[in-house]
Parts: sequence; C-alpha cells; structure tokens
Amino acid sequence: MMKDHLEYVGRVVGDYRLLRWLGGGGFGNVYLAEDMRSSVQVAVKVLQIHLTKQEDWRSFINEARTMRLRHPHIVPLLDFGLDRHDTPFLVMEYAPQGTLRDRHPIGTRVPLAIAIKYASQMASALQYAHEAHLVHRDVKPENMLVRSDGTILLSDFGIATTVHTTHSRTNKGMLGTVPYVSPEQASGKPRAASDQYSLAIVLYEWISGRVPFEGAALDVAIQHATQLPPSLIAQVPDISSEVEDVLFKALAKDYKDRFPSTQAFLVTLQRAHTSAPFRSSAVIRAAKPTFKDVAPPPVKVQPSMNVALTAPRPVLQPEKTQSETAQVSCSSLDTRSQKLSAIPSPANSAFLSAVRKYSFSKTWRVLLVLLCGLVIVGGSYTYVTVKNIQRKAVAKEASNAYSSAVAQHGTMFGFDAAHTHTNSYERILDSDNVSQLQQVWRANVSMQHSDYSPAVARGVLYIGSLDGNLYALDAISGKEIWVASVNAGLASSPAIVNGTVYVGSLDGNLYAFDASTGKKDWIAPSGGIIYSSPTVANGIVYVGSWDNKLYAFDAITGEQKWVAPTAAHTEASPAVADGVVYLGSLDNKLYAFDAITGKQKWTATTGGDIDSSPAIANGIVYVGSWDNKLYAFDAMTGEQKWAASTGSIIYSSPAIDNGVVYIGSSDYKLYAFDARTGKQKWAVATNGGIDSSPLVANGVVYTGSLDHKLYAFDAITGDQKWTATTGDSINSSPIVANGMVYVGSRDDKLYAFSLPE
Repeated sequence: MMKDHLEYVGRVVGDYRLLRWLGGGGFGNVYLAEDMRSSVQVAVKVLQIHLTKQEDWRSFINEARTMRLRHPHIVPLLDFGLDRHDTPFLVMEYAPQGTLRDRHPIGTRVPLAIAIKYASQMASALQYAHEAHLVHRDVKPENMLVRSDGTILLSDFGIATTVHTTHSRTNKGMLGTVPYVSPEQASGKPRAASDQYSLAIVLYEWISGRVPFEGAALDVAIQHATQLPPSLIAQVPDISSEVEDVLFKALAKDYKDRFPSTQAFLVTLQRAHTSAPFRSSAVIRAAKPTFKDVAPPPVKVQPSMNVALTAPRPVLQPEKTQSETAQVSCSSLDTRSQKLSAIPSPANSAFLSAVRKYSFSKTWRVLLVLLCGLVIVGGSYTYVTVKNIQRKAVAKEASNAYSSAVAQHGTMFGFDAAHTHTNSYERILDSDNVSQLQQVWRANVSMQHSDYSPAVARGVLYIGSLDGNLYALDAISGKEIWVASVNAGLASSPAIVNGTVYVGSLDGNLYAFDASTGKKDWIAPSGGIIYSSPTVANGIVYVGSWDNKLYAFDAITGEQKWVAPTAAHTEASPAVADGVVYLGSLDNKLYAFDAITGKQKWTATTGGDIDSSPAIANGIVYVGSWDNKLYAFDAMTGEQKWAASTGSIIYSSPAIDNGVVYIGSSDYKLYAFDARTGKQKWAVATNGGIDSSPLVANGVVYTGSLDHKLYAFDAITGDQKWTATTGDSINSSPIVANGMVYVGSRDDKLYAFSLPE
C-alpha cells in the first residue's frame, strides 16, 4: 500500500503537484501539494473511487459542494475535480501542525480543560453543519487538524457522504470509523445525534487514554449497541461525577436520550466542569446528581439604540368611508333619539321624525340594529369594491414600473448592478398587509445545499439548478415555460438583461440564453468553477471564478474583455457602480477594479474571508466578513469608514435602503445599522443562522433562515410581520416582485407567496 502512495508523489492532479504523502484512510490518501498557479501549499485528498459515468461525475460535484461549509473550525474546501484517470480529488487548506492524533497519540491522556477546549471548537463546527442538515459521520482525532495558530479544524466533512453516494449507491451499510460509531449509525441510519455520540467517544478517549470499546470491528459494534462504557472515575479518580454524567448522557444508546444538540452537550459539559471541581481520590464519591438537558442560552432581541425608531409609527387617519361612519354611529346608539341623526341611512325624514317620537323600546332597538346592519353591509360592499379597484390599479402601476425598470437596467442577484438588494418599485406589499401572504405555488427545482436566488423579469421567473438545468417558470402560476441544459450544475443566481439570461456553471463556463426561448446564445470559459453570480452593467458581464480571477465578457458576443487576478477563490458576486467593479475574496480582501480596463484601483483588508457580495450606495461599499463584522469602505479610495460587529460569521450580503444597512449573521440574528455611522438600530432573532441575503421592499425586510423559515420584518422597527415554513434550510435570497415573494429552499423546491384574492 505504501508503494501505491509513493507512486502518486510527483504527479500532477488538476493544477496541483503532489509533493509528499501525509496520510490516508478508508476514503483516500492525503498529499501535501503545491498549487502550480500560486505556489501555495495545499492538502490534496485523492479518493479511492473512479468516476466514469456522467451521472457519477455530476453526483460527485453536487455532493462535494456540501463541503463548502464556511466556519472557523471547518477545513475549507478550496477546489475539487477529476484527474486524468477519472479519479476524484479534493483540495483543502494545509494544516502544518498535523492532527490531534499526532499531538496526542493513542494511549495519551489529555487534561480535561484542554479536552473541553478542543471539543468546544468541534461542537461549534458540528452545530453549524447540523443546522444545515449535514452529518459528518466520521468524527475522530485523525480528522481534527491543527493550524499553526492552534485553531482546531474539522476535516473530511462530507467525504463519507460523497463516496457513499457516488461509489456505493446501493450500499446501505455503516460509514465511519468503528470505535467512534453510534449504534444507529452502525445500522445505517446516521443523524446529527450520531456526531454527538462520536465526539463524546473522543472526549472519553482523551480523558482516559483509551476508547470505551475495543476488539474486532464486529465485537466493537456490538458493544456500542449493548454495553455501557466502563466507568471514567474508576480510571481517572480526579474526574467529577458531574462530568461523567454529562459524558455518559451523550453516549446513550438511544439517540433520543442524548442532548438535544451537540452544542447543548458541550454547554452542559463546560458548566459541569466549572461548577463541580475535580475530586480527590480520597474523597468519597457522592450520589450522582441528575443533569437536565441544557440548551444554549436563548438569543435575545437587541433593543433599538434609537428611541425614535422604536416608537410605533404614526398611523395616518384617512377620511372615514361610508361603512366606517355607519359602524361608529350604530355602535353609539342610546335611548336618545338625537343619536339617529348620525346614521347615514336611506330612510326618509318622515321615518326619522316618527322614530324620534318614541323612546327606544326593545323592538325599536332590534329594528335599528337591523337597519344599521343593512347600512354597514351595503357600505362595506362598496368599500371593498373600491379597495379592490384601487389595489388592482396600484398593482398595475407598480407592475408597469417594475417592468420598465427591468427592461432598462435588467435584474440580477441583489436586484441591481450595485447589489443594493432593494426593490424600490414594489407598491403592493407593505408592513400592514404582508401578514396576509399565503403560499400560492411550489415548484420542484434541485437546490440542495445551495444559496443562489431566482430572478423575475417580464412575468417570468428564472432559476438555475444543480441538476444542470436553467428553468423559466411563469411567475404567477409556477408553470414551466422552458428548460435549458448545461454540462454541470448551475450554482449561481441568473442575471436577465436585454432579453438574455446569464448564469455561471460548475463546469467553469458562463452561459448566455435567450430569455424567451431558452436557446443558447454563447458560452464563455473561465479557468475554474463558477459559484459567483454574474453582474451586467454597460454591456459587460462580470463574474468571479475559483481560479482566483475576475472575468469581464462582452454581453452580446461573450468575447473576453479582460481578466483581473485576486489572491484567492471568489464565490461572491461582483458589484458595479460608477465605473468600478467591487469583489470580495477568500483572502480577506475587498478589491476594486476599473470596469473598462480591469486595472486594480485599490484593495481593502478585513479580518476574515469574504463570502458576502458587496453592495454600493451613496459612495460607500458595504461587505460582510468571516470575522463577524460588517464593513463600510469609501468607494473611491477604499478607506474604511466603520466596522460593525455581529455575534458570528457573516455569509449574508448587505441590503441598503433609506439610510439603513441590513445584514444577516450566523448568530441567528438580522441586524439593522445606520448606513453612515454603523450604529446599530435594531437586531431581531430567528431560530437559525441567517446565510440568506435580506431584501427590502416597501418598508419590509425579507430574509430566509436555516430554521427552514422565510421571515418578513418591519424595516423601521424590526417587528416581525410574517413567517412561512419551507421543507428545509433557506440559504437563498428572497425576491419580491409585483406583490409576490419567491424563495428557494434546500428541500429542492422553489416557493411563491402572494396576498389572497
């Protein structure tokens, strides 16, 4: 086997030269490699499978994308592909300090405080993945890498799933490493709680110096299912019973008896460690207390820092309609006959005079109530009819304005070339009626593990799919109009300008289709996979690629205009304003290029990678970063104006409207900041991380969440106005057009909502 490893050393796999073997496992071998384009050292994992069928290659691409998890404690997937022998490979960050298995060999005990520090980083990574409905399946010290700064990174995320899906479609057996595998995973039914179990096994091993179950693979699997782990205190007398109780709960045979989440497990373990000091071996062990499941502390909504903005908005009092006047008058009826004069009744004056002669007996009261009822019903009918006519008129006017704007400027990710994520033409939905939104249709589109968004133009909704198809659907009914196919999955949001649909593909090409027929107009190649959504401005299409470059193509012919380098992959969409193209990169930098020549104008550095697509408004560029901050830079010079903190990584792209910047964060919150100063106006919580980019329309902010829900908040106060549940996590940015809201979900479906008729 070692000979096979050595034969690979020196080979070129894709754009990477393999320098030396680092190690291997059940799924493949890892090599230190050099990126021949940048001379940067990376780790390349060559998988022990061969892909010869087109459907296998497509499935590998789709599954490999699950490893594009962006988290401080998950090894980032940098690239993937096939070598000349049709063997798939994955390119990841190289961690020069090796693994935690290298640092702590088998049989080594790790101090509890250090073990918990390691595990807390792994729990954070697993929690993030579980919220995205991904299970690691192979949590063990060998898959925990150590960066030079001491940060622990979880590796091999999704490889088990990838290999299983592409190589063993009919194999329903166990995946993972036997000493760490839970009973349910051993039976072929892994779930999030399975990773919790595996992490608890790792902690047990670190504390005691050995895994709880040993022997032949089958024997170990049986012990996992039938036997309790040996007492930790018997092996490590200084361990407290509280810590052991928490650990053994995470090792429950039935996954339902474990903690509700991996994060809850670690929170409880940390509390047990700090609240119950180590016991001396001479101390008599007390009876074990019963630990309650402890979930992470709830996220509280941040109060607004601007009193004026938190106060209820003044309600303009319109002139009362006929029915409203009738209701007010009838509700105030008394035994006094003069009250009748307030009722706008069709009754003649003789009738009113007769009524005034009598006191209000029970009979008269009944008659008057009936009379008022007739007035109200008649007035209400008239009022509703007028309202419907007015609403239809407003809808038609708004639709014409939207269509005119799209016809002139096009529509794309972020709605416009500056990516403001604001539809200023929406007039139908507002903060008063958005609560009435109802689902009107749902279309099956393969959006698994994707965060791209649809676009709407001329009554047609366009969206790409990981099944390699570009779909055109009727925006009102969801009915399919046409489908166009490409060679690989479409992972970017389409742009529609001047009757042409532009979209990037995992095959490295940018495609242009006729928006009416789906006929392919042209194909323009890049040097790497395209996740970036194309942006069109002034007859040029701009798109980023995984080959560390920004491309500019002629929008009509597809001819390449120029190429500009970045220092790392780009997944975000470029934004264009005032003759400058702005693009974030995974090298922690925001770039500004001349839109005509591609010449670099400036770069600005953030404290982390940039997945967020920049947005430009009023001479300022806004972008989120992995360092948990939203940045504002001068659009001309790149000078930093301010940086505002959130509680976790920002994948979301900012939306700008009426002097406010809105941004989602992985800390389960949507934030609103003053666009000029960066001062926080409000923050509202959801039940999941927010990777979705918010969109603002007519005083309402829409955003999706990993809790499977689409939310609508009042743009001024942050008050929640509406929510709708989909079948899985929402990474897609919602689109609002002509009184309808569209969003994609990881349940492979596209949802549409509108007001009831």
